[in-house]
Amino acid sequence: MLEESWDALRPALSETRYSEDGLFKTQVIYPESACREALINAITHRDYSIEGRGIEIRIFDDRLEVLSPGKLLSKLTIEDLEELKGAHETRNAYVARVLREYGYIRELGEGMRRMFELMNKNELVPPKIESPNKSFIVTLFYKFIYTEEEKIWLDNFKTLNLSREQKTVVKLGINRRLISPKEIFDQVGIVDTDHYRQILEDLRNLGILESKVSSAEAQKESKKTESQKKHTPIQNSFPL
Repeated sequence: MLEESWDALRPALSETRYSEDGLFKTQVIYPESACREALINAITHRDYSIEGRGIEIRIFDDRLEVLSPGKLLSKLTIEDLEELKGAHETRNAYVARVLREYGYIRELGEGMRRMFELMNKNELVPPKIESPNKSFIVTLFYKFIYTEEEKIWLDNFKTLNLSREQKTVVKLGINRRLISPKEIFDQVGIVDTDHYRQILEDLRNLGILESKVSSAEAQKESKKTESQKKHTPIQNSFPL
């Protein structure tokens, strides 16, 4: 059942478009792995005691919805799932065990986390989770995390194959604005100072970022508290 459902769904995850080079090219709209996780999640956790209803997959121009019968179990909330800490509860232990034995799932609670990670990796907005009217709905949106202005700005650096974290820093410097380390920490979600320094060093090596403090000032700043260091101004220099 799972493979048949997947074979029916998969062709709808991409579309053919006329590209700038004059050729028709197939473009993936939604990450296949994220859609597959949504389907497996529905099969694993749906309420099989509800008759006359099955799993529904609804495809729109801007989103894909996977709806399964059965609301969240009493011990779980939407917030629990969105925290991505592996919170889980299943009403179908046998189904889950069989799917795990056949390699479709590794551990309960992992699928939801993977969906969020895959959408984020593909620079798409996070999935939406709902549980209305004895149903459970996962919605994957075809909507990028960047605004149109940010996409145009980032296109200036597309030949550099920047990582998601690097793009986040470059995005902060849109139109060559000054940015502070605190902004980078907050937007990238960095908690490790060494990780922060590595990101900046890589961007400097690419010629994208330059510091507006001297080495002496930087040494002086390094002796201050972490919160003070985060406010040291830097400037992005872009090779346009």
